[in-house]
Amino acid sequence: MHKRFNPVIFLVIEFFLLTFLIVCKSLVSSNGYVTPDSTSYLSLAQNLLNGNGFYTAGFGTTPGADKQYFAIWPVGYPALIYLVSVVFKVSVFWSSKFINILCLGFIFRLLYKVAGSYCWIIALVFFLYPVLDFFTYTWSEIPFVTALFYLLYFINSYLNRYKYIALAGILLCSLAMFLFRYIGYMCVPLLNYVALILFIRRDYKRGLSVMVLSAFIAISIFLYLNHNKVMTGFPTGIERVPARETILQFAIMLVVGFYMQFEFVYTINFLPVLIACIALLIYKKKAGDLFKRLLLRKRFLYPRSRDLYLIGGMVYLLMLTFNRYQAFFDNFNMRLLAPGLIMIFVVVVLYLILRLGYNKYLLIVPLLVVAIFSYSVSMAVTLYKKTITREQTYHTQVSDIQKRYSDIPMGAVVLCGNRHMAYMRPDLVIAFPHYVPLNNSTETWDEFLARVKTQFPQKKIYMLATDGENIHPLYHVSIRNYVQAHPGTQTFLF
Repeated sequence: MHKRFNPVIFLVIEFFLLTFLIVCKSLVSSNGYVTPDSTSYLSLAQNLLNGNGFYTAGFGTTPGADKQYFAIWPVGYPALIYLVSVVFKVSVFWSSKFINILCLGFIFRLLYKVAGSYCWIIALVFFLYPVLDFFTYTWSEIPFVTALFYLLYFINSYLNRYKYIALAGILLCSLAMFLFRYIGYMCVPLLNYVALILFIRRDYKRGLSVMVLSAFIAISIFLYLNHNKVMTGFPTGIERVPARETILQFAIMLVVGFYMQFEFVYTINFLPVLIACIALLIYKKKAGDLFKRLLLRKRFLYPRSRDLYLIGGMVYLLMLTFNRYQAFFDNFNMRLLAPGLIMIFVVVVLYLILRLGYNKYLLIVPLLVVAIFSYSVSMAVTLYKKTITREQTYHTQVSDIQKRYSDIPMGAVVLCGNRHMAYMRPDLVIAFPHYVPLNNSTETWDEFLARVKTQFPQKKIYMLATDGENIHPLYHVSIRNYVQAHPGTQTFLF
């Protein structure tokens, strides 16, 4: 590129454009890009602000207990939201969005260190519709993938630049990954891979250092999970329901999950892979290099940074697939697949740029067009919701919910309540019935009410008719019938 060309300027412009859209999407959306899991993170963060420690209101393990230890998810992400909220004096909601923007900035900084003058081209991947959505949600996956990027950067520094200070970075990033998501234990096999490389190189001293570090991290993870078991009776806070799919059903779910990330009509997110494939086919003589060279002994012993990012993305997806096969949780979707796919997208684009030579503009131009198109579509959808449909914004909807709940006394239980109240009113217990496949059985209305009364014999129990929208279609028919039989705006006391 031209000597006067400054990629940092483009990178900064891209960062501020993405920041602007993340804020706009959060403001205009009626749910603020907050999911049920998000409300749990925000609830713990708000409880930390209120001085209640690592506890949230909800079903504990002892009848009469009005709080439970936070262990279904690791505490790292809620604690980070709490710290940012304290430092910048903002609500936990906006604290979570600021963390997303901050993580995006850290990733862009790393792209500049790894890709140099091509960083702004790779950053176009983050304009793609699903990636924009991913970085707007209040999800622990955002800081997780940031920590994974930096872990692989420090591993590369330790392998190829012999910097012992990188061990400190490896330790911090590994622990951060686990504290953000339990799948962060994937850092242990990654570090064992690094140790194996060093032993094959006959660099026994540094290989032993990595093995000791890996063992320390594994012991730390074990102690954390054991503490959870002491506090809740389970290593991850609740009894995990085994996956119910057959091998064939699981395989179909996996294929569909990946397909939905590439399907045009659904989220316009097949385009980066399509462009990469077209470019690879044009240069078909080099199409297999990206993966074949990983199998070469020299590349195995001396992996480049882009090789490590590809390996990291693939290890994440393999660990995710294994975990989902063992226990039931969400089907494969954007949230679960994004950390691995983003890393693979970044590596594919970087590899193509480096291999295309003077013809790199064959990739830059279509990728730039796609990025602008995706950004424009996302902005158009945001403005459409704001001006045409007159959909409630996040703040107006939360304000309405707070008014509806204003008559509910402190410390009460609300059946099938609005999940935003988990952090807007952390004193309330928001109770939901059991249902298959999330639980081992599906509760009837009478069973659900009896369980709540047994758990909280001294608390007042309410249900708002306006919360009928929170009734899951898989709830028992008796629960759905009860809600449908009581429309309107009443508040019921049981």
